[in-house]
Amino acid sequence: MALKLYNTLTRRKEVFRPLKKGEVLYYTCGPTVHDYAHIGNFRTFVVQDVLKRWLQSKGYRVRHVMNITDVDEKTLERAARKKIPLEELTSRYEKAFFEDLDCLNIKRADRYPRVSDNIPVIAGMVEGLLGRGHAFRDSDGSIYYDINTCPDYGKLSGNRPKRRIRAKMPREDYQRPKNFLLWKRCEGGGEMGCWDSRLGSGRPGWHIECAALANRYLGETIDIHSGGVDLIFPHHENEIAEAEGFSGKPFSRFWVHVEHLIVYGRKMSKSAGNFFTLRQIIRRGYDPRAMRLLYLKTHYRERLDFDFERLEEAGSEIGFLLELARRLEGIKGPAGSGLSEEIEAFKRDFTAAMDDDLHTDLAWKTYLALLHKADEAMESGGLSKEGAGRLRSAMEWVDSIFGLMGEC
Repeated sequence: MALKLYNTLTRRKEVFRPLKKGEVLYYTCGPTVHDYAHIGNFRTFVVQDVLKRWLQSKGYRVRHVMNITDVDEKTLERAARKKIPLEELTSRYEKAFFEDLDCLNIKRADRYPRVSDNIPVIAGMVEGLLGRGHAFRDSDGSIYYDINTCPDYGKLSGNRPKRRIRAKMPREDYQRPKNFLLWKRCEGGGEMGCWDSRLGSGRPGWHIECAALANRYLGETIDIHSGGVDLIFPHHENEIAEAEGFSGKPFSRFWVHVEHLIVYGRKMSKSAGNFFTLRQIIRRGYDPRAMRLLYLKTHYRERLDFDFERLEEAGSEIGFLLELARRLEGIKGPAGSGLSEEIEAFKRDFTAAMDDDLHTDLAWKTYLALLHKADEAMESGGLSKEGAGRLRSAMEWVDSIFGLMGEC
């Protein structure tokens, strides 16, 4: 069965085939390193990890790039508030991000380009957009993308301009299409977050960072671009306008977006007291493997309502999984069930669920059913050594995809 993914661009499930046989060009929007990433962020990152693992299990070589946003308004404002250099702030939270990735057993991308290390690349794309008539310089020296030059603007989000756009967007507007910032002029002379370039002293806008980095490290057209649903507009819409305006070619063939995580039925926020980082969850004594499983028990295109009861249930299932794996080591007898038919049926059902738009929720249910069958056979002394070996092999295969048995 071929893998089908829901493509936000076409609003339907499509059979996934990469441009180049055997290789997938995969870009995922990374963290803004101004603070610790929260559990909503990590839902997206875990889903993206499982998608990559599933592609690899099907024999693809996945070239994965994830950006690190270490220059934007949030990072600059927080560094200024703390009265510390920008690099000191961002390096601290970048280190924490990678520690959290490891705790959740998320496989590393091939590259993590920082914005600050790629200013000439980004400025070069802005120059190209100016030269192609897609951008204009404002009276203060800042440069904006002119969305009037992009006739299919809105094709990803459906948020199309209803008339000619004159308004500029110096800061983000998440509701209406506007001409958006590509390069913000600054005074130079040691100002934090300010670089000299052929464009003049300044720093990049948010959207151009990802468009330029994807183009630089993966090429003009990629196979999959992924992020949270909150990034569809304006971030990903604006990336398309920039990348396609620069190259004249389609930017990404598939767009895969992960739904929101809410907490006890409400949007997560610090003011509501329901905001959690992964570190806070671990400090409460919860296993990060349970957090990873919790993410997988809801399909990525459905909203996930987090609560601690569900996390405890996931923790119990992780405990059952690990204990079963330990008990398998003690199976010595030649007599009993070999679980051959059950395991083959499980693999078919698991594969069907994953190939149908990455239904990790259904895949987990069929896996858990197999484990319970094995547990019953072990309790009655009816699992053979051959069956135990066959089950261990199946569990290793699942773990290569779900990544639930590694330790923080």
